[in-house]
This record gives sequence, C-alpha cells and structure tokens, in this order.
Amino acid sequence: MKLIALEQCGFIRKYKTIGEVPYLYQLSDCFTLFYFQFLKNGQYSDQGAWMHLLTTNTCTTWRGLAFERLCFAHLQQIKHKLGISGILTNTCSYYSNQAQVDMVIDRADRAVTVCEMKFSERPYVITKSEWDKIEERLNVVQQHFKRKTLFFAMVTTNGLAKNKYSINYVQQEITLNDFF
Repeated sequence: MKLIALEQCGFIRKYKTIGEVPYLYQLSDCFTLFYFQFLKNGQYSDQGAWMHLLTTNTCTTWRGLAFERLCFAHLQQIKHKLGISGILTNTCSYYSNQAQVDMVIDRADRAVTVCEMKFSERPYVITKSEWDKIEERLNVVQQHFKRKTLFFAMVTTNGLAKNKYSINYVQQEITLNDFF
C-alpha cells in the first residue's frame, strides 16, 4: 500500500521489464535523487563543491541516470519524434543477466523500437566498443521478439557525433530539444 501511495505521488515509478525480473521500482523524484546522492550526509557543503563534483564519476553517473528518468517522463515526445504516437505501444526496460536495455517500445504494428539513452555535454560519440555492446543488447532483444521487426534509436542530450556507427546503424536520433 505504501508503494502505491509513493507511486501516485510521483516519488517512485513502477515499470515493466522484459527478461528475468517482471518489474522494477525506480525513484523518480529528481530532487530526492539529488538529495540522497549529494546533500544527505553534508559532505558537499563547501561553496565550491559543486564545481568540483561536475568532473567526478559520481556526478557523471548521476547525470546519466537522471537523463534516463527524464526520457521516461517524456515518453510521449519520444513516440511523437519516432512517428509512432498513434500506435498502441507497451514501453518497458529489458533487464536480464545477458543485457540491460534502457527503453524497449513494443509496438502493435509488429515492430519494436530499442532506445539507448546517453547523457553527454557534447554530441555523443559511438565508438566501436560501444557499438559492439549495443549490438549485443539488440541481439538479446531480437531473440525475445523473434517475429517483430527491430528498430534502433539513440536518445541523447546533444545529438550524435557523425561517424560510421551513427550514420550506418542508428535509424533514428532524438535529442533533448525534442522534449520541449
């Protein structure tokens, strides 16, 4: 009952997954996330602390997770940009020992769109090793949806740097500007 109340108030989000875990709960209130990561223990009370924190792995990880939450909060804008806003969909994450996929949009038109989300202050560069990881995730999702066509989209803060991976393999690109 308490989880339902937290969900109704917008503090947490229950979302379906495909894979070994049927659903997960995620803290979705951005201020609460920020508080627990940076303010709770009072360790970052120095005036210049935030400027120092911007370059740490802790902050980089937090910004990436916060961006993923922002993407789920703007699912309608993502679907609009993908051109599927009029199609019945079931949106979830894929979570298993084999792979973790940020967003899977299972569509009633016998297709699945896999969205990979990346926070970056500059256009995001897909390297060969990054593409290999993405391709592995796509293969795992394709095995789950054997009879559906698979599409791949990148959702980034500042777009993609143009290289052979972004040009040849990314079918659709969505940026933070598409949310607003």
